[in-house]
Amino acid sequence: MLFSNYQLEILVNDQPLEECEEPIGTGRTTTGPSYVLNEFSQRRLENKQTVYAAVTKLGVQFKIRYKIPYHTIFGGPIMAFVYVDGLHDNTYSAHTSLSSIQNIREGFYNYARGKIYNFKFDVTLWGNDEGYIIPNTRAGGQGAVSVYFYRAMHLHQIVKPRDINIKSAKVSEGRADLGLKLSTSFNEETIPIQQVYESLLAPASLQPLAVLHLHYRTTSWLMSRNLLRPVPIINRTYTLSEIRNNNLAIKTEDVKNVIGKKGKAKEQEPRGIKRRIEQRGFDESDTEDFIKIVDGDYFTIKYETEDQVSFEQKKRRR
Repeated sequence: MLFSNYQLEILVNDQPLEECEEPIGTGRTTTGPSYVLNEFSQRRLENKQTVYAAVTKLGVQFKIRYKIPYHTIFGGPIMAFVYVDGLHDNTYSAHTSLSSIQNIREGFYNYARGKIYNFKFDVTLWGNDEGYIIPNTRAGGQGAVSVYFYRAMHLHQIVKPRDINIKSAKVSEGRADLGLKLSTSFNEETIPIQQVYESLLAPASLQPLAVLHLHYRTTSWLMSRNLLRPVPIINRTYTLSEIRNNNLAIKTEDVKNVIGKKGKAKEQEPRGIKRRIEQRGFDESDTEDFIKIVDGDYFTIKYETEDQVSFEQKKRRR
């Protein structure tokens, strides 16, 4: 999601998940709206849309990528705190220069125990039994990745890490109508134990400079609410493996024709459909392929690197 030049994405295989939006108030959510604070007027600019990321597979690890506008650095350093399903590990990322406006989080950290808890999509645990952490609803929310950005000041401290045991939260069955069929679980890995660590920043205000909420739901749930169409998003970059693994909600039977490089036709056409392959001239420098979706839209695939492509919509042909 991109709001007022603040960016938040969920990455699977280092590629962002497809996103869609729904006007706030259309349905219930587990967080408040995303917003950005005007530092001069102290007024909030709120996002009028709830933004969803479409999850196609369970059991896969994911990362969180977020980015601040470059001009905010000129006003001083910024601290960013990440929440997943309302859980937090009491760590922050420091953004102090133009080279550090972006950060990627793979999991939560417990330096006291020497553990990293890598994020993974999993089935939801229902109920509120003892022994499970119930998310603090004052920050973030179930089924959402949230990032809180604070204006910071330089303050050198030697800090003892907190011993926080991260576990998946159980969800009240009363929230089943929110589409919370998947949650975040954690894969534990060992990292070096740190008895103390160096902290260079402290929040300059209790008021966040910006708050972003990116909710995640299954692709089927988003399609059932007509928020997601089974066609690729235009002008975004995907890996070839994502296309092959059907992560773009394109079914094999939906693909009629694929024109390969140098005019070699790769036919993936269901039996009984009239073949209509457009031939064109190719030379050694040509790097474009054509793919036709069953509804008649053509897309150009431009190979940007060896393993990445981007989609550009072509004129509909009838």
